[in-house]
Amino acid sequence: MKTIGWKNVIYEKMSDLPEDCGTYDNKDWIEKQEHRIKNFEKEIDLAIERNKDLIEAVSAKNKNNITIVDLGGGYGLSYFPLKKSLESRDIIYKYNIVECRNVARSAKEFFLNNQELIFHDVIPQIENIDIFYIRSSLQYVKDWKETIMKITKLSPETIVFS
Repeated sequence: MKTIGWKNVIYEKMSDLPEDCGTYDNKDWIEKQEHRIKNFEKEIDLAIERNKDLIEAVSAKNKNNITIVDLGGGYGLSYFPLKKSLESRDIIYKYNIVECRNVARSAKEFFLNNQELIFHDVIPQIENIDIFYIRSSLQYVKDWKETIMKITKLSPETIVFS
């Protein structure tokens, strides 16, 4: 059976479930992220539309060095449409992605030579954040209120919820 998304598996009992089941920190999710990045040109127009709030926020900045923290940014599925949309501007990005431990580790290896993409498995304690971006991940964190508190303590110039 060919699948474009998740694998359809039926388990007899709860104890048969893999330990990482129900998380985005597993091999299947990592493989899906890598596949999407390798085939990203096929979804670039949709990705630009999905990330228009980030693109507009960066466009509004009159800077050539921009630091972004992207909560739940996967393998950079918001970074690439941003770069494509604003390629006419000479912007140097420090694009920090906060992801689950295994996703962050795998993405670091995958993008070993990309100096703009920085992967973390916790919200980084960095200063001078221009944009903190949250597109579709806040509902998956264990404690959203604590996460919002951590973000606001960093005092980013702009927070984009999309």
